[in-house]
Amino acid sequence: LAAALNAEPEPRVRPALIEALAATASVEGLPLLLPHLGDPDVAVRLAALEGAFKLGAARVLPELERALADSSPRVRRRAALLAADPDPGVRRRVARSPAWLPLSALLGLARDSSRAIQYEVARRPDLPVELQWCLAESHDRGMKAVLLERQSLDSRLRARLEGELFGLALQRASKPGFEALHQWLEGRGRA
Repeated sequence: LAAALNAEPEPRVRPALIEALAATASVEGLPLLLPHLGDPDVAVRLAALEGAFKLGAARVLPELERALADSSPRVRRRAALLAADPDPGVRRRVARSPAWLPLSALLGLARDSSRAIQYEVARRPDLPVELQWCLAESHDRGMKAVLLERQSLDSRLRARLEGELFGLALQRASKPGFEALHQWLEGRGRA
């Protein structure tokens, strides 16, 4: 199959050969698929992405990141769907990736059950303001703190989050905690 795939000139046939190779190969067959991720034909790139991901998701993360920036919207959409892999390591790596992610992928990662992945999404420089507000609705103080670390946080959202965290500190009313929060706010020029 590998020899037939590399020798096949017809772009309509190569996706079927890639699918057959992915279905019959083990992880060792992964290197045979990777060159086809750069094929000029979109259908071939899609089949290679699917097949490579099937054979070893964690091993093709750099290729997945490149696919998220592919010139074809079809390839980018498919890569975003593959980014929702059941393996939390894959999802976390995608959330950390500097590659552009479509809003649907960002939303999926922001709703992830792992807080660590949610925090990675909150740290993304390309996070839309609307999604920043959605993440701020979390009852998780850690999420609020992560959002406050952002340089590009909406000023109204920043004021709201600082107020919420300040209110939480007052509720706890421990003198050391209050002093620490006051020092933090002074350092940010807000006290």
